Amino acid sequence: MPDSSSNIGKLYELLRTLAVPEERPRVWPTLLRRRRPLPRPMICLVTNDFEGGSPLPAIEAWLAGGHGRTVPRARVDVKQMRPDSVAIVEGEVREYELDGEQAKYPCLPILDKLANDISFCGSGMGPIRFPRYSTANWITRQRLRDAQADIAADELRSRLPRLLRSGSLTQPVQTLSGLVGGMVDKFIGALLSLWPVLRLWLFVSGVVPGLSRESRWFMNQRYLAPELSDDFLAFATRLTDPHRIRENSEQVSKLLVHAFLSDLRAAYTRRIWRPSSWRRTAYPVVLLDNVEEGLPDEGSPGANLLKWITEIRNETGLFDPLVVVARLNYAPYREELNELNALASHNDRPPLDEPRDGDERSDSEDALQRWQFEIADMRRNRFSYAWQLLFRWDAEASGPPPRINPGLARPPAPPMAARKWFVSLAVVVPLALSAVTAWATIPALRHPSCAQWPWTTGIAVEEHKNECIGYSADARRVFTSDDALITMQREVFAQNVIAEDRHQKDHRRRLISLIYFAGLTYSDDTKYSRGIVEELAGLAIQQRRFNDKQAPTDPLVRIIIANGGDGMGQATYVVQHMLKRLLHDDHGVFGVIGLDRSTVETQRAITELGDLGVPVVGTTLSADSLAKASNLYLQAVPSTATQAQLIADYVAGARIPDFGSEPGHRLFDRVLIYRPDSTGDIYVNGLVEDLGRELAKNRVDASVLSLADANTTADLSAHCKTNDVNRRTLLFFAGRNDDFATFTQNVAQQCTTETRPDVLAADTVTRLVADPDTMRNVPQGMTVRYVAKGAQAILGGKDCVQNQLDGTGRSGDFMDFCRGIKELAEKLNLPGAKPIYDPAWPGDRTAIAFDVVGLFASALGGSNKSLPSGDVPLDRRAAFLALRKDYSGITGHLNFAPDSQVASDAAIAILVSTGHDVPDRKLSCLLMHPRDLGNGCPDNTHDESEAWFVDH
Repeated sequence: MPDSSSNIGKLYELLRTLAVPEERPRVWPTLLRRRRPLPRPMICLVTNDFEGGSPLPAIEAWLAGGHGRTVPRARVDVKQMRPDSVAIVEGEVREYELDGEQAKYPCLPILDKLANDISFCGSGMGPIRFPRYSTANWITRQRLRDAQADIAADELRSRLPRLLRSGSLTQPVQTLSGLVGGMVDKFIGALLSLWPVLRLWLFVSGVVPGLSRESRWFMNQRYLAPELSDDFLAFATRLTDPHRIRENSEQVSKLLVHAFLSDLRAAYTRRIWRPSSWRRTAYPVVLLDNVEEGLPDEGSPGANLLKWITEIRNETGLFDPLVVVARLNYAPYREELNELNALASHNDRPPLDEPRDGDERSDSEDALQRWQFEIADMRRNRFSYAWQLLFRWDAEASGPPPRINPGLARPPAPPMAARKWFVSLAVVVPLALSAVTAWATIPALRHPSCAQWPWTTGIAVEEHKNECIGYSADARRVFTSDDALITMQREVFAQNVIAEDRHQKDHRRRLISLIYFAGLTYSDDTKYSRGIVEELAGLAIQQRRFNDKQAPTDPLVRIIIANGGDGMGQATYVVQHMLKRLLHDDHGVFGVIGLDRSTVETQRAITELGDLGVPVVGTTLSADSLAKASNLYLQAVPSTATQAQLIADYVAGARIPDFGSEPGHRLFDRVLIYRPDSTGDIYVNGLVEDLGRELAKNRVDASVLSLADANTTADLSAHCKTNDVNRRTLLFFAGRNDDFATFTQNVAQQCTTETRPDVLAADTVTRLVADPDTMRNVPQGMTVRYVAKGAQAILGGKDCVQNQLDGTGRSGDFMDFCRGIKELAEKLNLPGAKPIYDPAWPGDRTAIAFDVVGLFASALGGSNKSLPSGDVPLDRRAAFLALRKDYSGITGHLNFAPDSQVASDAAIAILVSTGHDVPDRKLSCLLMHPRDLGNGCPDNTHDESEAWFVDH
């Protein structure tokens, strides 16, 4: 600490008290306390002899000794700041010359130097800018040519861009132009060229608080009555020469000083969002040397500056952080001068900003404490000496400069929350956490091949267990990499767009949204996506058919495609994590169709959907237990029990035709049922159980064998060699389509042509039979019998897909169906490329999907008078009740008995593929359910190589 007996040592302690508002700055206590700070008194050192030595250079050096963080400061020798030394010489006014009458405002040179020194003193607390003062200073220096107000305002407006122009703009623009080129460069240049125009408008108009701070301040401050001007430009014109001659020169000076103090106030106004303001832990100190009294009426520049600071503080009542130390050769008011030695020690003095009772009076010899008690009364009475604290200064009696403690001059460190490293962490850490959170919660950042952005509508996908699952309603997301499957999905999405457009134009046409739920991904090519392609084709054909209609009662169909993974292995996950949200948000979704295959996972998904109140209509599902999974489940094809009964009837009634070697004899005496070992396939389990029971009723010998044994051992070979397996033994394939080709190849290899048994497959192989490419894996010459659920449509044959039927005995819907197949093939198959969709006959899955969509359209369309009109929301349970009415489709009658959820009267048949290894292959019917007469097969579709005995 400095020697307390030394006047200059006491002066150092006093400056520490005035310049440092808080010895331990804290953010939250300051914000919670919300105490208005008290402006600092101006310290006036009164001396009789300017030549005796000034303490201000030593004080300036002491303030600069903070080692990296110092007090903002400026020192001016007022005696040397002569106004005429910087005044602009009057003369001829050139077009771009900035001039004015600075001689009438002698405070300008002093304020200019103070603003410049404080801005560039390098205090380590960040630069202090003076935008308001710089604007006022620039305007007062302008000399306009025309005295007429409107013309002068236009001239001033034309000069304002010079004030707003920044030299830092050129280099970044040139750098950016070097990085980009062409149209991008021109576009950026055009945008930047518009900014000066916009900036000038914002500056002059004052309409935007954040971007028009200076002009708004000028129009809201109290000096020169800005209310007399219509806008900022008119007010600024009054400050220019020669218009300023009509204004009060003292008011102009006060405006300049007020702008200077307001800039300091803004720099020290602490905001929680502006850490730089908290780093300023010391107020700026201004040292005015050699301040003379001046003439009685005019005063001197230094004396006037002290007077105007006092009057501005009294008149505005606003805080400013300026600390002034002035050396005077006169006493501004008649009172006894205070002694520096009488000041209390810095450590013993209470905080300066603590409130004091104005009615109390301190009898302390400490002049600062007395001033602290009296300042409230002096402000209310607007005393001219309210902010001036006079001390006697005698250079000879003050003693030599003391040994200074460097810590006393060093401002305190800013609060931790305001330090640059903390602010950097406060920005970097949330950004890093946000980035990590986004990385964890937004899959699009991690798996761009299978993800959607949060703002994407109509799509929800996720990569789960190495599969891209979810749902999509438009072409931005398609599933799998198979060309045919991708193309067919896009066709469905294209019809969605048309349907939505038709609905927007006519809200009377109800838009029915359905979720087509299937396993669209597969582990290898043996899984055959052709069955899904066939079903999507049926959906697209029906969509297109309704889009082409015009009547208000005709509904429109929108299909959302959902992928349940390979073999529907992730169906439940998709329902719980994706479809549940979709069904909650989109009340226009009236049902789920498809479901692909009868497995335990599919059954769970149906239960989940039923719990959500959503009707589910399976297209090719037939497992007996599925109806128990949900009360809102309907099945468009007969159950496995019906299929088993059909197979048993065929085996018991199949006979050698009259032209055979043993006419009328049974074709089959025995059935070997080959099934996979998997226990999770409820379709296979139910079919094998039902078939065994039905064969027993018909007294047909049957055995159940492992499909794995038939494919990997010499089981068939051993049987063939012992004649245990022969032409009168029927091998029934009760597996999935991906094992069928291997099974038939083993049959062909293990058994000779003479002993080779016939093969009948369950309806699962319809995926394979419909695809010529995959049928090449079946041995040549082998006749393939299989169960087909859409047999009535399949038997339309080549004439249907070529739209060459004569229409005799066919419904209008079937004719539309055949025409739709031809038009779809022509649209998707590009000339010279491999055909995308080129069926040899109508696929059973295509027809069933066509009928299921037709069922929804018939039940929920405008023709159903029991339902509200198309623009009224429809409850899903009401939709389910409407689905139970009879519907005649192209595959048969879809009618549901009151106690049944299965369309038992839908057509199902045993078909035989002959010549499947030749281009002109075709299918024939052996037995069809339901049947009224004979074998139930339509005319001209029965295979004559076999007979079927009715009364077996």
